Amino acid sequence: MRTATRRRLSALVLSAALLGAALNSAISASLPPTPPTVITSAESTAVDVQHALGASPQSVQCYGSSSLNWICNGALQDAMPGWNVINNSAGGMTSTAIATAGGVHQMYLGRDVTIPSSGSVQLGIPVGKASGDEKLGRVVMDAQIGGIKGKLSTRPDLDDPSQLWVFTRDEAGNAVSVAKNTPIVSLDKPRPGAVSIFWLGSNDLGDPERVKDDTARLIKLHQATSNAPFYVVELPPAWGGNEHPLTAHRKDINAWIRQNYGQRVIPLADYLSNGALYDAGLVPTQADRDSIARGLNPRSFWMSESDLTHMNSTGQGVAARYFSTFVRDGNTYSTAIRQFDARSTVSISVDGSTTTVSGHAFDSSDLFTSIPVGVTVNGVWRTTMASRASTHLYEYGIPGRHTYSMTFDLQPGEYSICTVGINFGAGRDYLPPCQSVTVE
Repeated sequence: MRTATRRRLSALVLSAALLGAALNSAISASLPPTPPTVITSAESTAVDVQHALGASPQSVQCYGSSSLNWICNGALQDAMPGWNVINNSAGGMTSTAIATAGGVHQMYLGRDVTIPSSGSVQLGIPVGKASGDEKLGRVVMDAQIGGIKGKLSTRPDLDDPSQLWVFTRDEAGNAVSVAKNTPIVSLDKPRPGAVSIFWLGSNDLGDPERVKDDTARLIKLHQATSNAPFYVVELPPAWGGNEHPLTAHRKDINAWIRQNYGQRVIPLADYLSNGALYDAGLVPTQADRDSIARGLNPRSFWMSESDLTHMNSTGQGVAARYFSTFVRDGNTYSTAIRQFDARSTVSISVDGSTTTVSGHAFDSSDLFTSIPVGVTVNGVWRTTMASRASTHLYEYGIPGRHTYSMTFDLQPGEYSICTVGINFGAGRDYLPPCQSVTVE
């Protein structure tokens, strides 16, 4: 948490400052106005050395819209103390807007512009935009124009022409005249040495091919700039559950992400409904289970009753900690998804004709729910519930009831006995090795 320090000035120092200001004003009034510095487009192509030097080896930069913005605006820093979190996300941005802010689509001034000594100026419509304003949507980015750093934003969603392509300089200085075709240099492009997290598509699920193209371009730019890893977030449920018409598009994008980026995928969509509640210190409620069954995030993570897309502080915190296992700890997709599998053990004892098959079985998707166990004896299938007391698991942080036991009265002979812990939610069933027993 950053704290601002305040210094108190004595009356003597304050008076001296006021006197100096008055003298400076008087001198300035007697001089002719300072003409604006003129910058041509050629001069403005100089490399921003500070940006090129980029980030420390322990830096992570975020590219996304509101959901990632909230996570990277505090929760991720809390989850990764000592790391430099660079938040390039902003609410309401489409995938193309995110890619534009990230430096994928180079834009240029469409007219001569004078950047004032302080404050803001409208640039007019830039040349090189990836699409029209309505399709591009809101853009918020740190930019440099003619050597002047500032914040560039456009808000076509507000239906207010005065909010289109506004550049606000960071620091006061001389006014600068900048020529048409001067590059608008993104200062949010991937930095050398920094890890990147990409979460694109929540605001334009209606155009999955566009989301895929923007994601691929942004990742290529990262790879050309930084030798640090990148991670792509699978899109969690947004705007509705299984019944929503855009859900099929979301699943299509996620399948494409898995196919193309393999171990660099963060399976957030599955994690939120398969273990995140426990990691957040919560016991799943019936409302959580009902929302998961509908294909939504758990109710305990919703921002509000009417906002089931964005996560509250609890959801943001558990997502941030999950991200940190990848960025800081080297987690991979294949390791992560194994956590969704059912797990089970088996022990077999024979006492005369009585054969007892026992063990425990659970699914980390919901440790407070008991799961079925299948048992085959020479191929004959039977099932039971792993729902007996399992206090021996408590010391391993596994609550609930997860022990099972089945007894068989078998004739003398050789038997092959196999078991399976039956998974629910994401993940797979678990099959311990089969065992052979002899009944005398």
